[in-house]
Amino acid sequence: MTAFVALPDFSARLAALLRAYGLNGNSLSAELRSIGVGCSPQHAYRLLNFPDGQVPKLSAELLAGILHVCPVEPQYFFDGDVGDLDERLTAMYVERTEPANRRPGPRPRP
Repeated sequence: MTAFVALPDFSARLAALLRAYGLNGNSLSAELRSIGVGCSPQHAYRLLNFPDGQVPKLSAELLAGILHVCPVEPQYFFDGDVGDLDERLTAMYVERTEPANRRPGPRPRP
């Protein structure tokens, strides 16, 4: 198992990445949901406004989705050896987004 340490400036790095791709919290959330990765706009904004020195609540699935929406090496967010993290996140993303594996979306309201 690969050990890695999250950078304390995750929010700043995510904000810079989103600016580079012309996205914000709402559009990131929409892009993630369109590929089957759950992330509310509120959670996206929490990730963007996390206090320095604290590590946000971030699942591997969410990280894989962010890396798909805004293609960048996982090393961008981590300090230390990420080893095979890129391959594992790619495999997780591919498996998760296969049509047969997608979770059903929200049901329409009557």
